Amino acid sequence: HIGMSVLILFMRLWIAKIFWYSGLAKINDWQSTLFLFSEEYKVPIIAPQIAAYLATTAELVCPLLLLFGFATRFAAIALLVMTAVIQ
Repeated sequence: HIGMSVLILFMRLWIAKIFWYSGLAKINDWQSTLFLFSEEYKVPIIAPQIAAYLATTAELVCPLLLLFGFATRFAAIALLVMTAVIQ
């Protein structure tokens, strides 16, 4: 049982790290982020600037939720939906 808990913790931290660094990259070069959302990702319905803010916020907040084990299902679903929309 402890082994499974450790595995789940490892997976949460691994996913959190990936999205955290992606969020940091977005705020590090905001002009490129805006360009990607307006030209490459082209999120339907939402303006590119708003989509960029929402995605960046999700990539910086949801990993913290995963890290601290708070609202992990909400955080995981939010990141999954965001990734599906971008794809």
